Amino acid sequence: SSETVQFSNGNLRNTEQLNFSFYKNVDETNPRKKTRRMLVAESQRLSYVGNNFGTESLKCNNLCKYYVGVLNKETMKMEVHRAQLFNMQPIIPGTDKPFSVVSM
Repeated sequence: SSETVQFSNGNLRNTEQLNFSFYKNVDETNPRKKTRRMLVAESQRLSYVGNNFGTESLKCNNLCKYYVGVLNKETMKMEVHRAQLFNMQPIIPGTDKPFSVVSM
């Protein structure tokens, strides 16, 4: 399985400066919680959070299946892997709210 991301505020510059962390719910006995995942991308300026549950998750994750192809240029063969799409929302440091929700 592979995780694929899109950032809600468009393409990012300096993506090599992002540090990603992947989390899963520890409650393996609850069928609704055992598949919950959260992806966090952190830079010096902002953090981004995406998950596969709740109001911020993409509704199409439940209706669509995504796949990623990885091409081996030497053999010209492609491996196909299931993927999950995460919509990354910017978070203001020190809060747990998406950037678009916080009033200024």
